[in-house]
Amino acid sequence: RDTLADDRDLLRQWLCASLEEGVYLLPDGRVYTSIAHTSGIVEETLERFERVLNRRFAKRAITV
Repeated sequence: RDTLADDRDLLRQWLCASLEEGVYLLPDGRVYTSIAHTSGIVEETLERFERVLNRRFAKRAITV
């Protein structure tokens, strides 16, 4: 599985930084939405993810 090759340290950093922004993710980083999430909640969550990426990961080179 692809997840076996994941960068566990990077995942841990992502999870912790997201939690600091008030976004709880599953331990493997998955995100779920439902009809209970309004467009406002989704937008706020995306803004929080953007803050995490800008603050913690902007300097890190991402390779695919």
